[in-house]
Amino acid sequence: MFSSDVRLWQTGTRRNIMKFRTISLAPGRAAAGMILAGAVIDREGHSLLAAGTVLDASIIDRLSRRGIESIAVNVPDTRSPETIAEALRLAEARVALIFRGDGNAARAQLHSAVLHYRQEANK
Repeated sequence: MFSSDVRLWQTGTRRNIMKFRTISLAPGRAAAGMILAGAVIDREGHSLLAAGTVLDASIIDRLSRRGIESIAVNVPDTRSPETIAEALRLAEARVALIFRGDGNAARAQLHSAVLHYRQEANK
């Protein structure tokens, strides 16, 4: 799960714009202070944490112990437009390589879905 979000906040008379990116990662790779982008649901479908929860060390440890494999968090997106464009170009090239050659309509539909996913992941 990846997406971009632009947030505006004001400090005094100055307005600041920060771009955020939603990434998915294992709880063990999360850091205290990260903010959940989506709810955390266990294998039985129970909601463990709500979107917007600020992670701390004890929450991260509990998620790992409960066997949660992936969480979505918002992180600042400091990539330049050039870096994003290059990541998109590389993703499109990888998908084109995977789906090279002829195929049927189902293959074309899968190609389109994978390409869309990779493009969203790199925006």
